[in-house]
Formats: sequence, structure tokens, C-alpha cells
Amino acid sequence: MPPTRSSLAGRWLLLALLALPALLAAYLPQAAAQAVPQAGIDYARDSGVYPTHRRETNTHIVVEFWDKENRSLGVRRCLGPGLCNYLSPGDVARYAMVVEYDNSREELVSEICNGVVSELPQGQCINGPLRVTMRVRAGSVAYRFVLDEREGRHPVPLYPGFGNGVRLAFENTDGSNGDKYWAPTQFRRENGGNLTAVGEYDLLTPDMAGHCKPVRTNPEERVVVREGQLTEFTVRYTGTRCLFTIKTYTTPPEAGTVTSEPAGLNCRPLTVNSQCSAEFDFDSTVRVIAHPAPGWSAGFDRNFTGCSRDEPNRLVCQILADGHRDLSPGFGRVNTPPPPPPPVTLSAVLGPATPVDGDVAKGSQGVSMLQVRLTPANGVARLNALTLRASGTGRDDLDLGDIRLYRDVDGDGQVDNGEPLLASGRLMA
Repeated sequence: MPPTRSSLAGRWLLLALLALPALLAAYLPQAAAQAVPQAGIDYARDSGVYPTHRRETNTHIVVEFWDKENRSLGVRRCLGPGLCNYLSPGDVARYAMVVEYDNSREELVSEICNGVVSELPQGQCINGPLRVTMRVRAGSVAYRFVLDEREGRHPVPLYPGFGNGVRLAFENTDGSNGDKYWAPTQFRRENGGNLTAVGEYDLLTPDMAGHCKPVRTNPEERVVVREGQLTEFTVRYTGTRCLFTIKTYTTPPEAGTVTSEPAGLNCRPLTVNSQCSAEFDFDSTVRVIAHPAPGWSAGFDRNFTGCSRDEPNRLVCQILADGHRDLSPGFGRVNTPPPPPPPVTLSAVLGPATPVDGDVAKGSQGVSMLQVRLTPANGVARLNALTLRASGTGRDDLDLGDIRLYRDVDGDGQVDNGEPLLASGRLMA
């Protein structure tokens, strides 16, 4: 059965692919017909400064192709120092590898062309792989980051984390290409600054962490690094708004709250491992106030937080807003001893069966004259003494004989048989 049109097309495509290497080999010098040998760029480490990322250099190897009539077939640029595995054009007769670099920034140190070390490096190789060693021309840069001077105060130095954002953008990018920059602080310091490739740079400086959303005041100035020289550069900032953050770690919600003067912070309730924040004007004075709940205490540390020692109340942290602040008021349980028990008391009132006033004949005995009810409170009371005071116009010390005190067991106001005698005595006056 004859093949269909579709199956024929598939076979022709397969035959074409299989024939491609042979087709190329017919036009190229043997061994270079199928693919460009891999080139390479190395950097001398003895100078102490070298690119660690592709973004830090514009140096690359270019491969140019010609046909048998010496007509150019095009140019290919390597994407990286060792990525030159291009398939040659089909009718190429020869090719050349050339290293392109900025001589003001880098210099060619050595060259190997087709496996042979060149005595006079030219940075090129015909019909063979090229491997070169480059050296970066370097100077050093010392940065000083300060807040703009304010009346009555000296500039406040800033200490940015260089590895977290300070970059030198290549001058030919105008800062528009964030992938083309040099990070100077990854190399050693020399002459008081960080080794940096020579050239003119825009200094890319994001917000400096911990310093009140500063706004850079001299972004138009450029950093010029010259070979073997020290460049000192001052970056000036002016703060705008400072972020105050209250952080808690083991504080339960019932411990208390935190507020501020001027208003802004309103941390209520506090919780374990939580935080609340507010912004305050740069260079203003802020009072952060802890409000412990009953049974809790609180206080701000004076040693490491920046809280003013002139503020006697430890519940208050008075602090200048010239930087972002993280504060943690220490809340703790109040360890107070239990209150003392109330004192034991003994109250005395007339009993319900106390005799009424009346006349008693002289010589009478066993006359009940008073019933007293004694009631203890807050414990057991002990009666040690009872004082009776007589009043009137008579001579009680002559008219009254023995006075006896009984325990009125049945509470009838009378002395019954068996009721115990507690005490006896006479009126002294």
C-alpha cells in the first residue's frame, strides 16, 4: 500500500534533520563544523576585587562568522563567561572569538587560543576556543551616611546594612537597569574603604532600615572611583516619620495596655507574641506609657531602649523619635503578701432577759441586776476582765455587798443551780 501524504511528510522531515550535520560539515573546517567550542572568561583573584555575578561586568566574548567568500554571516554574543555553545551557520568557512571589555574598568592579563598560551595576548582566536583571564581595575570607596544637620544638634550617623541594599549602578544605565550594579562591600577594605571597580556610579540607596523612612537629600551626586585612589562619599538623609513598635513575648491579654503621648499607640489588649505600631514625626518627643492591670506590674528598661533616665516613672518611656523603635514593656505578676486577718473582737449588749429597774429592800440577797450578751467576731475571744461602774446619788460601796458574775446557761436572766460562777468582787468606790 503506498504511503499517505502525511506519512511521507513525516519521513522527509526526519531525513532533513538527520542530514543537517553532514550539510554543515561540508562547509566548515572539520572539528568546527557542528558547534562553536566553548569559550571562557576567568578573573584574577590577586587584586582582591572581581565580579561575582554577571551583572557586575559588561565583559563578554563575541563570535563572528564568515563564509567561503569572506562575507560576514553574523555575530553572536555569549550570554555569560562560559556560554558560547552556538551552532554554526550552515555555510560558515571560518569564525573568530573576540573578548570585548571596557579597558577603563578591566584589563586583559592572559589568553589561551585553541589550547596555546599567547605570549602577546590580543583577546582573539581564529577557528578555535578562546579563554582569557581578566583583572578588574579598582579603587576604594568609603561611605558616610548621616542625617542632615538640625539646629542645635550634630549630624546623627547611620549604619546601613551594606549587603542589604547599597549598590553602585553602572553609569551607562542611569539607574534604570536594576540588574547592572556593583555591590562593593563583598570585598576587602583597603586604604580605609571598600575595594570597588573603577568608574562612575549612581549610588542606589533604598530606605535605611531603622532610621525613620529617611529621604535622601543628595541623589544627584555621583560616585567616581579612580584606580588606586580612595573616594569618600557622604550620603545625606532627612527623616520623615518614625515607626514605634510595641512587642510582647509572654504577656497574657489581661496584663495591661500601652498608649502614647501624642496619641498613636493604642495596644489593647496585649497578647503573647504580638505587636502594635504607630508612626510619629521625626525628631519629636514621644512618651510611651504602660498601664498594668490590677495585680500586675510593668516597667521600661532604661539601659538598652533609649528611654530617658530623666523620667522617674518607670511606666513611662520618654524617647526621641530619631529612629525606628522596638520597645517591650516588662509586665509581671505582683507578688503581694495576703492581707492580715481582721482582729478578733468581743461585743457586749444587754441580754434579752436583763432585769428592769426597781427598788430592792436593804439586806436582800441573790438579786439579779444585769444580763449581758457577749458575742465574739473573727475568732475565739477570751474575757479577761469586766468592769462595772455604778452611778447615782447613793453609796454603792456601802449599799452593795458582793457582786458575782455567773454564766447564764439557759439565758433566763436568773442564777440557777449549777450555773458556774465566773468571778466575784466588791465596788471599790
